[in-house]
Amino acid sequence: MIGAIGRDAGRAWRGTLLEPVLIASALTLVFLALVVLEPRKFLLVCGVLMVGAALWMARRYPEASLVTLIGAATLDAEGRIGQVGPATLTLYQVLLVVVLAYAAWRVWTKRSRLAGTPIDVPALLFVAVVAVSVIGALSPARSIVALVSLLSSILLVYLVTTIADSPAALVRLVLGVLGIAAVFAVLALLESRNIFFIGDPIRQWDGVILPHVTFADPNNLGSFLMVSALLGLPMATIVRGWWPKAIVVGGAGLCGLALLVSTSRGALGALLLGVVVLFLGARMHRFYKVAAVALVLLVALAVPDPAVIVDELTTVVLDDSTRTRFSMADSALGMARDNPFGVGADNYPLVYPRYRDSFTRWNLVESHTTPLTLIVEYGVLGLLAFTWILWRSVTRVWWVRRQAADPVIRALAAGALASGIGIIAQSFTYSFETNKFWWLSIAVGMAVYTAWQRTIAEEVA
Repeated sequence: MIGAIGRDAGRAWRGTLLEPVLIASALTLVFLALVVLEPRKFLLVCGVLMVGAALWMARRYPEASLVTLIGAATLDAEGRIGQVGPATLTLYQVLLVVVLAYAAWRVWTKRSRLAGTPIDVPALLFVAVVAVSVIGALSPARSIVALVSLLSSILLVYLVTTIADSPAALVRLVLGVLGIAAVFAVLALLESRNIFFIGDPIRQWDGVILPHVTFADPNNLGSFLMVSALLGLPMATIVRGWWPKAIVVGGAGLCGLALLVSTSRGALGALLLGVVVLFLGARMHRFYKVAAVALVLLVALAVPDPAVIVDELTTVVLDDSTRTRFSMADSALGMARDNPFGVGADNYPLVYPRYRDSFTRWNLVESHTTPLTLIVEYGVLGLLAFTWILWRSVTRVWWVRRQAADPVIRALAAGALASGIGIIAQSFTYSFETNKFWWLSIAVGMAVYTAWQRTIAEEVA
């Protein structure tokens, strides 16, 4: 499939005047970037080239526009274009407007259909709760910016279900995202070895480098690598040929290796949980599953000194990072108790200092736990609405994974389910309610569900 996509893309533009122009321009710009530009500007030049190439390829493969949009989201801190009042304008937001216009054009010309999803009602309720929270917020401006950020995340769901409206298009989308993640994994590995940095390095108190590439926070890099790996890994079961399978597994493996050298324990744990979900949901004889579990248990029992493992687990549970999270969680519960209707979107940092424990560092102003952030900022109703979104998305994808006959749809559903469960688990270690990659996981799941429903309707007709 990967080879066919490459051949189709090559035939789409080979033999035209665009070919030498694009190649010459690309080589010139890359040469100039390598000679005179610093890493951040080099990244920007490469990003512009990729955006242009992807938008051009969208003529034949519309989902290329979505891959471009996700690529813009990965720039995070490095993708900031300017400041508009209290809001920061990013490359993702600019491209979002372009892709929205493109999707609207496709719907208008009947090239795509705008389909409803199982999360429509809970998503609308959640947006309404966030919008109402602006009224009583200490800083309405911060709440409005947070509302816009949330809308830009939710719109991703409907862009994916509209543009990538077939299993083949979804496979290309997932593989494209995995390709971007593999590049980021390599950059993270280079950072961890103190070889190459795009942004300023982040170091712990003991000098250990925290890989973050273009992200402001290493936890967001971890979520991107984890979601991409879990979405992409099941594609190895449907692509044909050993080398495409090796590319897919290698890309996912690079993401896992980068998570190993990162300090995002939540993302690494989420990846392992997702792999377990993939394994348990795989269609194989029960004997092989029992044998694999038995092998893991035998390896665990063969550890020469179990006390070493106990000491490591104790260190993880009782280290300063974990104790700080417990302290922040306790403060968040106090905030939720005193503000049952919420303090307003993104107003958590403004209220938290009054509840901060003396043990917690002054520059930590978040709960590091998505459910606690939701209940503090939006009250119980906001938490319930978001939980409803997750329940509807996970259960519907699980149905598809269990009942679909098409192996491609099953593989896509498996990836969406594993990545969804994985990032839900990671959300207990960080605040991810507007995380674009969480919503990407939901988007792929909803697109698979609508594709499955469309297949059933066509069979009935």
